[in-house]
Amino acid sequence: MIKKRVLQSIFCLLSLLVAASSFAATTQRYLVATRTPIRVKPLRMLADPVEAVAHDVQMFEHLDAFAADLTDEEAAALRKSSHVRAISPVVPRSLAAVSGPVTPVANGTPYINQTSSWGLADIKARQVWPVSRGANVNVAVMDTGIDLHHPDLIDRYVGGYNTFTQGNDPQDDNRHGTHVAGIIGATDNSFGVVGVAPEVKIWAVKILNANGQGTDENVAAGFNWLLAQKEQTGGRWIANLSIGSNVSSVIEEEAITRAIDAGIIVVAAAGNRSFASVDYPAQYKGVIAVGALDPDDRLAEYSSYGVGLWITAPGTDVVSTMPVGSVPAADVTVAGQATLKGFKMVGSPAGDVLGELVFCGYGAPEDFPPDVAGKIALISRNPVAGQMLFRDKAKNAKNAGAIASIIFNIEGGTKNEYEWTLWPLTCVGTDCAISQEDKNFPHNVAVSIDKDAGKKLLAAQHTMALVSARLEDYQAMSGTSMATPHVSGAIALLLGVSPDATTQQIENALLYTARDFGTYGWDLQYGFGAIDVLKAAQVLNPAAFGLSQPPPYTVPRKRAARH
Repeated sequence: MIKKRVLQSIFCLLSLLVAASSFAATTQRYLVATRTPIRVKPLRMLADPVEAVAHDVQMFEHLDAFAADLTDEEAAALRKSSHVRAISPVVPRSLAAVSGPVTPVANGTPYINQTSSWGLADIKARQVWPVSRGANVNVAVMDTGIDLHHPDLIDRYVGGYNTFTQGNDPQDDNRHGTHVAGIIGATDNSFGVVGVAPEVKIWAVKILNANGQGTDENVAAGFNWLLAQKEQTGGRWIANLSIGSNVSSVIEEEAITRAIDAGIIVVAAAGNRSFASVDYPAQYKGVIAVGALDPDDRLAEYSSYGVGLWITAPGTDVVSTMPVGSVPAADVTVAGQATLKGFKMVGSPAGDVLGELVFCGYGAPEDFPPDVAGKIALISRNPVAGQMLFRDKAKNAKNAGAIASIIFNIEGGTKNEYEWTLWPLTCVGTDCAISQEDKNFPHNVAVSIDKDAGKKLLAAQHTMALVSARLEDYQAMSGTSMATPHVSGAIALLLGVSPDATTQQIENALLYTARDFGTYGWDLQYGFGAIDVLKAAQVLNPAAFGLSQPPPYTVPRKRAARH
């Protein structure tokens, strides 16, 4: 018996050594789909725990697929296996929002999305609310996660999954997913914003990391979890994918096809590449691909378009939720004048400061007049980039006795005000970091503004001004990322209006009632047109709106480009 145990121990040790030896070769991450149901573990690396650990295997039972680290030789061997139907290296996925400045919005403004944003009015969502607010409809926000504690989302969130930790902790560490979720279903609670379907059930599926990056493995893992969740809970489901890439993925497409076959309506962003090619996963068959409109109902200049585009929706300057306290905001109010928008500089404390404006040149020590003490220093950016750091301007102002700093841009200034920082990077070779000394320095409130606002403040010297720097919970962003949740929210309303409608009936109502832009019928720029959720709802259930028959609509003649 002892001899047998010794032999077993030796065998296990040899197995580990062999696995470690073979795994020492360079590996790459792959997605593999099996012909045989994966629950029976048809391959050795699935059945053998040592092999599974060595290859960092993640199995997707609802997809009959798995992810693993493989050498070139192992990948080649799997391609020849009778148990494998597809194998490919993982490919990247990223968020579909436009990079650049974003506009913070004051937390205290009631119903921001009804007064400052235009999306709800454009798609006519409010007119549907007396009949449906999306109650009992499930929407999976497959994104960077959401802020689980945001006051506009906390009552809508019902659960979620993190594909990176493989746990139920989809807290947003990027901000994008929280913004998307707010457009879909922010609660109608008399403050902040309100979503398209304010009573919808929101599930957060984290498939992108803090940098807004992931792979098709994360997408596959997300759909594997989503299929299991739908099987367990039942109900009507929508998957919102405000992500994109110009590279397709066989197994990702299979995952989405299985979701669609299971009754999940999948909505995805067309992309922000400004040319005639719709991104993946939006380009897959059966996925509702969404382009973005600007406030003039024109195709946004950044929006992708082309074959595969289904519909367009509001995507530019859309106000929505952001993780609590994540949005630096600032403004300057001069007595008797309009409030001027600014930006809370990185490293500036929050606070409100009232004082007299005093111009202090470029912010060198000699530029501060003796009477600046107890007043607000108005400082110009230097005409030559890098001539003086913003940190040093703010420090000099504090040393001169100023109680706050406002630094304005110059004519032809290329550095954007929203990027200005009191914490510059210090580099040694290629290693760059913010010094602890800079992080610890007790700066006064410091705000950056553009050149036009600076000219107005220069004209108001020696006038009292209120400088406010703070952290907000709401922001305007742009992208097909913002257009997509308008459509997901609209579909949630339609499922509430007509709970027994088939997916095909929902899609037809949505597409055939769209406001036709561009060439008559379907076209490359607008697909079937701009969403009109009220008319779609009236087509599905006219009696609920007091109509004896559906409103007239035209079935588009051009349908060749629809998946």
